[in-house]
Amino acid sequence: MIGKWLWRGLGLGAIAAALLAGAAQARVTNLEILRREPVLAGKPFGGAGAYEKLVGKVHFALDPRLAINRGIVDLDLAPRNARARWRSPPTSSC
Repeated sequence: MIGKWLWRGLGLGAIAAALLAGAAQARVTNLEILRREPVLAGKPFGGAGAYEKLVGKVHFALDPRLAINRGIVDLDLAPRNARARWRSPPTSSC
């Protein structure tokens, strides 16, 4: 039963990511894994084995000059890095 809900949650997450990817174009610049935790005390799920929860930070950058990113309010006013891209604050988590 839990495996069914887990797959549904992963499927919904993938759909949401695909929809959001079309709304703006960003590039992941850094991925920090801060810690790994077992899911359900390490209980295995059939042939897939045990799942882990990854806790970390995702850093990404947006180019304000791209037409697809122009719909983001005040992005052109945000500070930019040396490559003229806005970088996300390191509070984004996955």
